[in-house]
Amino acid sequence: MSDASTQPLTLTITGASCQGCARKIKAALTPLDGVIDVHVDIAAQQVHIAHRGIDAAAAAQAVTAAGTGCMAALDAERYLGEKGFH
Repeated sequence: MSDASTQPLTLTITGASCQGCARKIKAALTPLDGVIDVHVDIAAQQVHIAHRGIDAAAAAQAVTAAGTGCMAALDAERYLGEKGFH
């Protein structure tokens, strides 16, 4: 379900190990304004969000509130840079 105004957002998650975790994450993100679709990939430890204007920090906060660790892609890049991996 994608059109010109739909944007992707991928979050890295930690601590999610089952479909129950995936359901909690999806339930936390789906009601946020602008969220169109949510796919949780437990094996890759990622959440893929199709949206129209959601803030990455708000999405990460919703995932964290659901009981799972979360890092937005930009935060991960900054962290790696600070650790000297870039």
